[in-house]
Order: sequence, then C-alpha cells, then structure tokens
Amino acid sequence: MKVLKPVEGKMQGCLHAGLAREVLPLRYELAVGFGAVTLTRNRKTIWSGDEAFAERPKTVRWAETQAAKDPTADWRLFFDAPLSSRLYRRQGRNRWVLVKQGNGFA
Repeated sequence: MKVLKPVEGKMQGCLHAGLAREVLPLRYELAVGFGAVTLTRNRKTIWSGDEAFAERPKTVRWAETQAAKDPTADWRLFFDAPLSSRLYRRQGRNRWVLVKQGNGFA
C-alpha cells in the first residue's frame, strides 16, 4: 500500500471546531454530533454511527483494534458532518492520517 503524505488540516466548519487533525490520536472519539463516522476495510463498511452521545464512545483505538485483525487491508475512517468532512487512512500501526478534507453535506 502506498503511503500518502497527510494533507494540511483546514478549518472544520464553525470557528469553535478548529483545524482538522493531520494524524488522529488513538483516544479521539468516533463522533461528529450530527452526521456519521464510517469505518471501512477495502472500501466495505465495517461500522457506521455517531458516538457523540454514547456513555462509552468508540475511539480510534477501537478502529485500530479492528484494523489489527487484517493489517494489510485498506482501512479508512470517514467523518461526515454538515460543514466538514474528513477522510483518514490507516498508514501503519496506530497511524490514521488525514488524506482528504471537504465541506461536509450541507
């Protein structure tokens, strides 16, 4: 799998959201508040949801645990919200890199 250079994180919708992270920390929650987060393996959906209001939200560490079961696959996390969309790709153990950013679905 070709390693991609992270794209520079841009503003995520409103000013309070700040810049998109170029590399996700393992403790980062799989949440957008309104919208969805999708985990894919080889472009097939493994999980989709929004953990924003969950008592014990899933995190990137959870996604990493799933990816460790098939480390050679193409793993991606897609965060889709009204004013921001971000696509992260797993590029090695514990490394989820921002590879694409968009304006979201609104």
